[in-house]
Amino acid sequence: MTKPQKCLVGVALAIAFYTVTGFFVLPAIIKSQMLKRLPALTHRKVAVQQVKLNPYVLSFTLRGFSLTDTNGEEFASLRELYVNFQLSSLFKRGLVFKEITLKQPSANIVRLTNGQFNFANLFANSTPAEAKPATTKQLPLVMIDKLQIENGRLSFTDLDRRKPFERQFGPINIRLTQFTTRPKAGSPYTIVVDTEDGEAFAWSGDFTLTPLHSTGTFKLTGLHVNKYAAYAEDAAPVQFRDGRVDFSTDYRFAMPGEAIELAVSNAVFEVNGLQVAVTQPKLAVAAIHRLQLTVSGLTLDTAAKNVEIADIQLADLQTAVTLLPGAATTQAVAETSMPVRAGSATNRFHVAVGEVEIDNASFHFADDSIEPHVESGIEQFGGTVRDLTSDLNTVAAVDLKGKVNGYAPFSITGKINPLTSDLFVDLAFALNDTALMPGSPYAAKYVGFPLEKGALSLDLRYHVTQQELKADNKVRVDQLTLGPSSGSPEATKLPVKLGIALLQDRHGVIALDLPVSGRLDDPKFKLGPLIVQVFMNLITKAVTKPFALLGSLFGGGEDLDHINFLLGTADFAEGELKKLEALATALYERPGLKLGIAGSVDPVKDREALAKLKLERKLSEMRAKELEAAGQKVTSVDSVRLTPEDRKRLIELAYAEAMGLVSSNASRARTETVLSHLTTKTNFKPLHPVEASTHAGSTAGASGAVATPADMEAKLIELTEVAPDDFKKLMEARATAVQSYLLQSGKVAPEKLSLVEPKLVDASFKGASRVNLSLQ
Repeated sequence: MTKPQKCLVGVALAIAFYTVTGFFVLPAIIKSQMLKRLPALTHRKVAVQQVKLNPYVLSFTLRGFSLTDTNGEEFASLRELYVNFQLSSLFKRGLVFKEITLKQPSANIVRLTNGQFNFANLFANSTPAEAKPATTKQLPLVMIDKLQIENGRLSFTDLDRRKPFERQFGPINIRLTQFTTRPKAGSPYTIVVDTEDGEAFAWSGDFTLTPLHSTGTFKLTGLHVNKYAAYAEDAAPVQFRDGRVDFSTDYRFAMPGEAIELAVSNAVFEVNGLQVAVTQPKLAVAAIHRLQLTVSGLTLDTAAKNVEIADIQLADLQTAVTLLPGAATTQAVAETSMPVRAGSATNRFHVAVGEVEIDNASFHFADDSIEPHVESGIEQFGGTVRDLTSDLNTVAAVDLKGKVNGYAPFSITGKINPLTSDLFVDLAFALNDTALMPGSPYAAKYVGFPLEKGALSLDLRYHVTQQELKADNKVRVDQLTLGPSSGSPEATKLPVKLGIALLQDRHGVIALDLPVSGRLDDPKFKLGPLIVQVFMNLITKAVTKPFALLGSLFGGGEDLDHINFLLGTADFAEGELKKLEALATALYERPGLKLGIAGSVDPVKDREALAKLKLERKLSEMRAKELEAAGQKVTSVDSVRLTPEDRKRLIELAYAEAMGLVSSNASRARTETVLSHLTTKTNFKPLHPVEASTHAGSTAGASGAVATPADMEAKLIELTEVAPDDFKKLMEARATAVQSYLLQSGKVAPEKLSLVEPKLVDASFKGASRVNLSLQ
């Protein structure tokens, strides 16, 4: 064998050895060593499915790797790790990789109740070692042409809170190109990454591991929010449809021991075109067209449990919310009280914010779930919140202003301290004369009438201390005018127009005072529903007990719905004039009201009174005939005055005639004889036996009993006929009396009063001696 041939054989054997060692021997050794050494280093159970090496392209592949905690829960895993190393590292004095790919990596991060993370013991020595002085090390040069993570997942749980926090993030897909830690001479490290979606990440600064320390500048531009939506969608029923985020900040970070120190300056957070949809149920789409948030002077010290921020600026915030077709406008939200975890107070941070400044913010609302669509907005919103801290007995000054729909001014002023355990609020909200017409579609659908005119003003004051809320809600609606009925099947059945007329004064103003109070720590307390309930109670009382409402406003008591009369007459009962005066004032102050007047009678008591009046009339007529027969002139029956003797005699005569004991044309002697026997026990034969038998048991002559004048009068009243027409005339007279009094007051226009046709009295009629009133 020649020398060249020997060389070729040697090379071939070397290549064979290199190949066998690289493809088969080293992977088995690496896998064996990982399974042997990693459990002691990581304090976790280790699993490795496969290790592959390609010595020709210098690639390393690890498949089926996992770390499992002692409780059986997975700590970290990955389906595959692929690393392609470049020989150019030998010339560049660093590590150069053509590609590093992680497929389906996962990690389970837990913050324990003691504030430590579950990875604190990772790669920790099994026995304590003497502390060594901290040394500063520079990062080695690393260059990676392509670094990517496919379908990664991260689980984060925080048990060191009032309520445990748990979120699942994923899938996470990251693709970075031209990743490098190449330092520039005299300059900090720099990392610049561009993704295939046009996103850019840039960092420059210094970095040391022992102790962990870094200062620098961080920039993130063009971030697609919907690509990372999973981080928020587990926390709320929302879906991020679109949006770009830019963020930049200067920072200083240090971690001496377990404490964290962080200082941030010139932090700018900008959002453009963000669209968020509510998915459970599908209610709305929210959008932030533009947002620029600047934070200055932020410092965080976890050892001292202190967070300080010098200034927060929110500029040019443009947001919008659109309710989707078919969406409900209200949604019940279940609320439960959360007990405070023992010891959580020790984890509370001291927070101080010098100033929060809002400049030129706007909010647009649209409801596409109703026809026609509704649109409204808040514009030119801005102001400040100064000196906000978590210290007890301190308050922040609030001064915010804006405009509704571009012209109606509103303001929020007062003092708050939301950062303390004892919430303090002392705020006033004022809104002046905003038009109600944008809400006309709601009125047409739920009230039954569209809005033609009206302006709303609010004066709200809220005070909260020691969990006790006291709120005063003053509402003013000016010139509220409804259009014709919409015929909506969803409209309330309440008489809405009557309710408005009851509440609207003569100047067209509805003024309501809705006080609300309660305890915030009561799990059943919900402010919004409580205010709505107070308002609905007022409206319900107005339309179901309108006269009680008028009585409380203008006097006269709660029974203004009727006017009482003396029995059998159209004369007002005692005290009723006061009620009529109150009614006149109420109708004057509530010009939208119309009053219906319906006369009524008591078929028993009024009948007796009417019969008495008829009897008195008959007695006067009988006396008038006597006077005329004696040659005296009688101008009218009403002018006749009866003496007690005359009245007694005439009752006896009328009784005798009614009983058929004597006829009206009987001789004077016969009449006197009959009358003399009426008051004795002497039997007396009636002039008309048939008539006498008709009234058996009633005539003294037939029975032999003594008949007193009172008995005779009672019998005459019983026998006096009161016809339905008599009742009708009495009801009409009473209604006319009420109408006349109200008109004579000068406060009520004639067109505001209407007489109701009286009902004829029959056996089933149940009435009273009064006039019944109704509002229209």
